[in-house]
Amino acid sequence: MSRSLLCSAILLTLSAVAPADSLLVENFNDVPSLAGAGWALINNSAPLGTAGWFQGNPAAFGAQSGAPNSYIAANFLNADAGGDVSNWLLTPVLQLVDGEIISFYTRTVPDASFPDRLELRLSTNGASTNVGGSAKSVGDFGRLLLTINPALAVGGYPEAWSSFSGTVSGLGAPATGRFAFHYVVPNTEVNGDYIGIDTVSVSAVPEPATIVALCFMLAATLLRRRARWIAIAAIVAFGVSGFGADSGKPAPKPPRTQAAKAAKPAAHPAAAGGVRVFIDPATGKIREPEPGEVQPLAPLGAQAMRAGPADAQTLQVNGLSGMRLDDSQLIYSVATRNPDGTISVECVKGAANAGKAVSRNSAPREKSNEK
Repeated sequence: MSRSLLCSAILLTLSAVAPADSLLVENFNDVPSLAGAGWALINNSAPLGTAGWFQGNPAAFGAQSGAPNSYIAANFLNADAGGDVSNWLLTPVLQLVDGEIISFYTRTVPDASFPDRLELRLSTNGASTNVGGSAKSVGDFGRLLLTINPALAVGGYPEAWSSFSGTVSGLGAPATGRFAFHYVVPNTEVNGDYIGIDTVSVSAVPEPATIVALCFMLAATLLRRRARWIAIAAIVAFGVSGFGADSGKPAPKPPRTQAAKAAKPAAHPAAAGGVRVFIDPATGKIREPEPGEVQPLAPLGAQAMRAGPADAQTLQVNGLSGMRLDDSQLIYSVATRNPDGTISVECVKGAANAGKAVSRNSAPREKSNEK
């Protein structure tokens, strides 16, 4: 009969990323002051209309959070009647690296009959504000990160505040530059209505959290000491920190309804981290546990791995959301002593698959016909 070793079970209760710093947070409480804070507002519409970027109008809709008018807006009046809208909103100069993330909220009016479109672009040319000289030019902002409603479909632009993000890639080396929001709508006779942008955040690259391969190290240790089996539950709890927690700048504004939910205490306490092994108190060596030693740990493991539907999503006070992973993400590694004395190790996902692997490898071999 072959022997199976269930060597580790690792439950990641939250996304395993370390905190990241916010390079920029803007809530648009005072649009006229943006230029003084390093933003650039350039209207390249043709023919030029009577409006540019302006403070949000609560009569159209309220802000994503905060005061009802605390968002930035643009509309079809950026261009003259029948003209082409090309209105640019450029962030301050930022340090740029691959993996950097910009996030924001945007929407249009309910039941919009005239479609809108917004592009998110990037320039790596330092402090440049060059967007070209025409309604169709992009100047130094040739890198397109995202387009909302590219086909200008009616109903294609979100009519409720919706979150979008873009990620810097392909730089190869650090650079400086700006992100750009480009409100671009041709022929205002048939296109263009009213859009708002709110809660812009640019976040530095998060440091990936490192998880040591405990399974294989412990399996090797166990096999060297010829123990029959050992179960180790490593519960690794990493917090999903909001970007900009320590930047000294205000955090992004969460929606008012979500902020109320975030203030409520969690339904279940966070699982404590740790690794449990059975060590003989006399010899100090790892050994097979007695049944009475295993049983008290079972409720602890079950409680740590339980995450009902109500706990599936978590929300930080800065509006960023995370996910608590349930036991479908539980990873088991099964080490088996083969008939020839060698050891093979396989990793399977989920308790059901792990149980099948253990049962399969622990089943008695069929009797040989040899005598």
